[in-house]
Amino acid sequence: MGTVNSIFVSIWTGLVLMIKKSVYIGRSLLGVQLQHGLSFAAFLDGWITYIDERTPEGLSTTAFNNLTFGLGAIVGALLGGYLYENFGMRVLFQSLTLMALAALIVFWFASRISKDMSLSPSGS
Repeated sequence: MGTVNSIFVSIWTGLVLMIKKSVYIGRSLLGVQLQHGLSFAAFLDGWITYIDERTPEGLSTTAFNNLTFGLGAIVGALLGGYLYENFGMRVLFQSLTLMALAALIVFWFASRISKDMSLSPSGS
């Protein structure tokens, strides 16, 4: 399927799941969690491969740890806790859905720019 496509599919699936979680709570929770397991596995596989392909030899683990457990994880946990505490679970998942959609759009544009740059002749 390819690294970039794997990440696209997993983010898209995650968006669908977040929308479902913000609308349906209760009976459909088991199905949502099962789908989440599959989409997260696809995302993690694509993310690790994506980082490994784009970092210098021997630095892929450092890059993975910095990008996965760095500032984004800290800010994400703080922002998620704030949204949940002050606005509730529905607003939290709706906000996460919008952030994931924005991330999907940015990732899509960045992958297209990266592809165009790698296809252009050297020296231009």
